[in-house]
Amino acid sequence: MVHYRHTPAVPNRLIFHAREMMRQESALEREHGEQLLASGLGWISHLGADTIAHSFVNEQCGGPFYTHWQRHRLLENHIDAWNYECTKNDTLPANNFIGFKPTYNSLAESALHFAVQIPQGIDKSCWSRQAGPPPPDASAGPR
Repeated sequence: MVHYRHTPAVPNRLIFHAREMMRQESALEREHGEQLLASGLGWISHLGADTIAHSFVNEQCGGPFYTHWQRHRLLENHIDAWNYECTKNDTLPANNFIGFKPTYNSLAESALHFAVQIPQGIDKSCWSRQAGPPPPDASAGPR
């Protein structure tokens, strides 16, 4: 839920606590503070990337996550798989921790898309978010 509500509270708290830890005398405590700071800054970077990336994903899958969650998730998985493949031929940078591994098969070659086909019109059968309170017949939630 922190992704959608009180979003800046998490990185603010992480960075505040990291700064406190980095002032300590213990080398281990300072190292953990640096790691916590990196985590807080990573969270901020993630949110910044979400601002741009989700606009693209929403446009490609036909709507926002809350009404097109299956398509949204599938598209993000395809983007991840494509990025992974791009580390194979150095289109994207990688190191030993992230990037292509010859022992891991490509999702693009697995015919996974046949197993996860999304039926046409699936989004219309789900209850969608309303501008105001839902009409009485939709108050029970998804149908």
